[in-house]
Amino acid sequence: MSEANLTKLISDIRAAVGDSARRPRFIRTVHRFGYAFSGDAAEDSLHIGVASAGNPLYRIVLGSQKFPLSEGDNVLGRHPDARVQIDHTSISRQHARISIQAGRAVLEDLKSRNGTFLRGRRLTSSSNLRDGDVIRLGLVTMTFRVFSSPDSTEAVGDR
Repeated sequence: MSEANLTKLISDIRAAVGDSARRPRFIRTVHRFGYAFSGDAAEDSLHIGVASAGNPLYRIVLGSQKFPLSEGDNVLGRHPDARVQIDHTSISRQHARISIQAGRAVLEDLKSRNGTFLRGRRLTSSSNLRDGDVIRLGLVTMTFRVFSSPDSTEAVGDR
């Protein structure tokens, strides 16, 4: 494997986990050596991204990145602790929140400067999400998806 291939692979891994080379949370560059894991390892009691019978899997799709959402509150923004971290100047540190409870997903704006839009309209109050909904935070557009199983490409609405 050449150094260029390794750099591309690390870039792909960072994209998959929503990491950034400029502000790494999981993979840091160790100059003259390579790369190192820099996150905290812990068992995830929320079982993020696991679908089971009757419990769909929720994701935000942003280009080639897929961000799993968990039961409870999922903050979208530039803050390093955001569930969906998006490094763009038009996005507030804590821009919006998707709350998932009892099979229902709700989007709300967190008093962002550049607004949260759902289905082309600016949010003024919380709104229920449906599979395939287009969400725009500032200038960044993404899609809310609901899947029937973790390995499925079939969305709940496609059945």
